[in-house]
Amino acid sequence: DFLLIFFGALVFLFILPNVIYKLQYGLMGTTVEDSFFDTEKLVYHLLAKPLATFLSFLGFNVFTSGDYIFFEDLNAGLMQRVAISTACSGIVSVNIFIAALFSYLWIEYRSFNINFIIIISLGIIISYFANLLRMATIILAGHYRGMEALEFTHKSLGWVIFTIWVFFF
Repeated sequence: DFLLIFFGALVFLFILPNVIYKLQYGLMGTTVEDSFFDTEKLVYHLLAKPLATFLSFLGFNVFTSGDYIFFEDLNAGLMQRVAISTACSGIVSVNIFIAALFSYLWIEYRSFNINFIIIISLGIIISYFANLLRMATIILAGHYRGMEALEFTHKSLGWVIFTIWVFFF
């Protein structure tokens, strides 16, 4: 039951919005670039801008342009740029988490009561902030230790933060 609901939720979150959009505007058969979501704007508004704002609030020299974050690299003594691609943005991970949490809660409670809605809402909010924390950690590694440390942190520690908040739920 869990897997059936989980895969149904994944279809609902990943495929259905694009199919509806393409049907509505006669775009079936077009490329991914013509899809429902403008991923660059989505990454900018949901991740890059809030991340730069958060790090600036903490006193770091950070700014954003589109899906790029510019930060001060103390190791190299200059401003560095890092792109936040859709694949690295955490959007896919958050959607998978939401599908898994939804599936688990449906198996456990079998109804959409207020507790169900509260837990799903909390899951989405905490997922979002955990992803911001993950990205802030990656940028700060680059700030203090340079681009090599940023890349290592991205590859090695991002999944640790993801795993921690998944286990929390």
